[in-house]
Amino acid sequence: MAIHHNRIIFPAVLDFCYLYTLDTQYKEGLLSSLDKAYQVRRLFAKEKVRDFTLTKEMRNLDIDTGIGERELLRRIYDHLKKKYNLTTNKSENIENMTACGYNFSHQIDSKVLQGLFRTTEDLANANSRDRISIKTIVNTHSHGIYLLHSIDELKKVVGVPSQKVKNILQRLFRKGKRTQYKLVSLENNDFYAFIINNVKKLKEEFREIVADDSVQLTFLENAKTTTFKFQKWKFTNSQQLKR
Repeated sequence: MAIHHNRIIFPAVLDFCYLYTLDTQYKEGLLSSLDKAYQVRRLFAKEKVRDFTLTKEMRNLDIDTGIGERELLRRIYDHLKKKYNLTTNKSENIENMTACGYNFSHQIDSKVLQGLFRTTEDLANANSRDRISIKTIVNTHSHGIYLLHSIDELKKVVGVPSQKVKNILQRLFRKGKRTQYKLVSLENNDFYAFIINNVKKLKEEFREIVADDSVQLTFLENAKTTTFKFQKWKFTNSQQLKR
């Protein structure tokens, strides 16, 4: 172990991480106690390529496509209502959607791999028998980032800001203010679980909706451009230190 600013640091805790410190003595002591240690090498770009630039065009996900929030809400509502024969009876709506593959669990369902995988090919060839199901009780504080990630995934499909997507989902599925577009009325924790558990299926629904020519995003009109150029220096592959 090593001492850094009066704190004991165990090398095992520092596996697979980067260390930034100006304390040379601490660094040398730490490197000498690890089985493998790497020090970053800095390379400098040649003068003749420093002015080289390329223009990159990307889809701008931070702008509105021109479809109003209410219009998109109506399109999604009509699509789901027609596809799953939904009515004003929210209990029956849950039954119909469940029968078609939607997950209304009160918990967040996920699957993880178990077993020994020596190569990436082993991981790629893993089958359902190598996966175990995990259920996690919803915590709106710690799972907030998961909800935001799911909303961002849907945002990429419809091309509207994240907040509008969230508002639409809340009007459709979360308990609260009465609206003519309410399909089910979920408590807040259940709403989190529903969006996170069903993000892949919701993406399929959204793709079907935006397949309509009237809601296609015009890439060239809304493209975001950035400039690529070589840095004066960059980090390259690290070199292992020998004790």
